[in-house]
Order: sequence, then structure tokens, then C-alpha cells
Amino acid sequence: LQRAGFDAGNFSTRIVQEAGRVVTEADALPGELRIHLHHVVKTLLSVCKKEAEHTTAQELVEFLSWCTKHPGKVFKGDARKHKQILLLGLLNNDVVVVKRSAMERFTVHRYIPVTWRRVIDLVT
Repeated sequence: LQRAGFDAGNFSTRIVQEAGRVVTEADALPGELRIHLHHVVKTLLSVCKKEAEHTTAQELVEFLSWCTKHPGKVFKGDARKHKQILLLGLLNNDVVVVKRSAMERFTVHRYIPVTWRRVIDLVT
């Protein structure tokens, strides 16, 4: 594994080794790894929560405004802060993810609502 570029001490590598395949759901993990994953996620969320206490409501408003004006761009050039504010908003139900299929019902993407009239013949 090391020759292939995998770190043998990495948690993800341990999962692949013990499960014998890439695992896409926590339920498919062996018992001990599932418990360890639970503790890792709990620790990460508590760290995120501590850091998030410094995030104000004004910063969340700025973040949402930035995402609306600059879709696909990172908030203030800081990818870590962008992810942190997004995760905080999702966890606090301040930000809601809407499925694309739901949004498409509100758009006229199939039709161009413009009337037009040909002024030049197609064939001359």
C-alpha cells in the first residue's frame, strides 16, 4: 500500500483494509471501526462548534450575500472559513439545501418567454 501512495496509519486506509472494499455507508463498517468513526465525527463537530462560536450572524449574512453574487467562488478567498460557515449554517438550519429538481419547477428553462418575428427570409 505504501508503494501505491497510501498511508498505512490513515483511518480511511484502515477502513479499506478491514472491509476489503471502499465503504460508502457507515453501516457497512465493522463494529470497532464504526465506533471509532463515531468518535472522530463527534470530535470534529465539537471542534467546529467551538470555532463557530466566533462566527456572528452578520458574517452569515455576508456569506449568503457573497454566495449569491459570486456562485462557485470561495468566501473571502478562505476555503476553510467558507466550509466552516456553510457547515455551521446547515447544522443550525440557517442554510437549507434545495434539490435541483425542486428549483427547476420554478424556472422557465425549457421555454424562452420572448415573442419574435422573422424579418429576413430563410432562403434567398
